[in-house]
Amino acid sequence: MDRAERLADRLADKGITRIFVSDRKRTQQTGAPTAERFQLQPTIIPGAATNELIAELIKLTGDHVLVARPANEIHLIVSALGPEDTIAPIPDEFDNLFVISKQVFLWSTKIELDRLKYGNP
Repeated sequence: MDRAERLADRLADKGITRIFVSDRKRTQQTGAPTAERFQLQPTIIPGAATNELIAELIKLTGDHVLVARPANEIHLIVSALGPEDTIAPIPDEFDNLFVISKQVFLWSTKIELDRLKYGNP
């Protein structure tokens, strides 16, 4: 079983409603088993459009989203969406799973970041 299938297994009970991938074949391959499992069509946003992806993600509410992007973009996305602390670039790790949880309360918003692993490196 490859990492993409292990990712789909890890997300099986998460109710994924949207999938974003880049125009790179590998990110599309990463998202494919999860897309198949949830019967979704991944949205392709080119690698040069990371800021557009971030803007799209910020607009979402109530969705459980898988974002498969090149490793050199992940820190930008997590830093933009996560809590105040940021993460450093992750050049050669391909089994990271970042879970960003956002809860909106009457007077405040709580954002949490969990860094997990899936599959074999």
